[in-house]
Amino acid sequence: MVIRSAAEAASALRVATELGLNGSLPLLSLPLLSLPGAGLWLGPGLFLTLVQRAAAAQPLVSPWPVLDCADAPGHALAALRGGVAAVVLDPDAPGYAAVAAVAAGLGGTLLPRAPPAAGPFAADHRETPAQLAAWLEGRGDSNRDVR
Repeated sequence: MVIRSAAEAASALRVATELGLNGSLPLLSLPLLSLPGAGLWLGPGLFLTLVQRAAAAQPLVSPWPVLDCADAPGHALAALRGGVAAVVLDPDAPGYAAVAAVAAGLGGTLLPRAPPAAGPFAADHRETPAQLAAWLEGRGDSNRDVR
């Protein structure tokens, strides 16, 4: 799910919980992606804060924060060192290999592009619960790549 706020993150986690996607697993990890390039202006601290606020209300579903850092390796490094679980960095960015090495050393994940996510947002800038449910269950046409 691409998120722009703690409210959108909470909505995605709530729908995942309501669908029972935690099922027999003690914890489900749900990717929560920033907007493309958000790592350049949002920063890792604020991004993690909004994800953590949302997660506090839904303890059965664990968010997997993914911050998109476009083509800025310095921002990607700062995000990884700041505790973001995964960052997106353009593979043509200078220093990509060095960032990959740091990510591996920190136990983080470096992605060359954003994974498929729910979006683009509906006209009112929000996915409906039905669209989120379809995406989270892997069905319907709401399973689109946001890039």
